[in-house]
Amino acid sequence: DLMDVWLRFRDLGGFDWIEMRYHEVVANPEGEGRRATEFLGLQWHPQQAAHQEVASKRILHSPTYFEAAKPLYKKSVDRWRNYASALESVQQRLTPYCRAFGYV
Repeated sequence: DLMDVWLRFRDLGGFDWIEMRYHEVVANPEGEGRRATEFLGLQWHPQQAAHQEVASKRILHSPTYFEAAKPLYKKSVDRWRNYASALESVQQRLTPYCRAFGYV
């Protein structure tokens, strides 16, 4: 239902929005980081490309500290393929969303 709501809002327009794909962020972290930063109307800072270095030098009070201190990793890209057989029963329901987000 939430995906339907987002797609409807996206189609209606009237507001700024950005969609990002994890595999594109992993493949080009600086380019996608710049894109997100500029979308927010902020200035890119080179330290953003080395987030794990910055995080390792600071004490972060966050439940995701250990993840923030790691470089981006590719092991999650296409991980869904491990579950392809389990998704077969809902593939027909997922296809419109795959199309809407450019995966088909």
